[in-house]
Amino acid sequence: MPAQQDNYRRSGFATAYRTARYVGEVPAPDRPVTGLVPAGRVGAAALAAYDGACHHADRPRFLDAWLTTHGHRALARVVDGRLTGYGVVRPAQDEARVGPLFADTPADAAALLDGLAAEAREFGAARVAVDMPEANPAAALLARERGLEPTFETARMYTGPVRPVARERVFGVTTLELG
Repeated sequence: MPAQQDNYRRSGFATAYRTARYVGEVPAPDRPVTGLVPAGRVGAAALAAYDGACHHADRPRFLDAWLTTHGHRALARVVDGRLTGYGVVRPAQDEARVGPLFADTPADAAALLDGLAAEAREFGAARVAVDMPEANPAAALLARERGLEPTFETARMYTGPVRPVARERVFGVTTLELG
């Protein structure tokens, strides 16, 4: 949270990126979303490789658990036989949480967000929340296009070197607690 960032800096933490939580009801698209499949159909190795390009650490064991946890619904986007993104939605107290939302392009991210919002509606959540990194301006644009509003800001901070990631693919972090 912004009020605590100076405390973390004094302890040796440096800001890697800022996020804003966007919340709202994603309207159902006018036409069917194409290219979405359950993430399990893509294969664990392909998802872990994609995730590794978008996250600061390799996390195949975590990813396997995250994608299959009860209540979590994971979708992948496949275009011309190639994985172009994936995302997860899960129930939460106030609204469904989307994260991660990783995609090659804004169009891939939009398709995934629309599909994940539809999944959320199936388990009774009209609204979704996505923690989007400031480092990818296309993420905030997507949120605004879907009618989501920013509610608060945070920063991801580390004490050591951080592996670079494909920031342009990160449209939503997994969770604020986990990155």
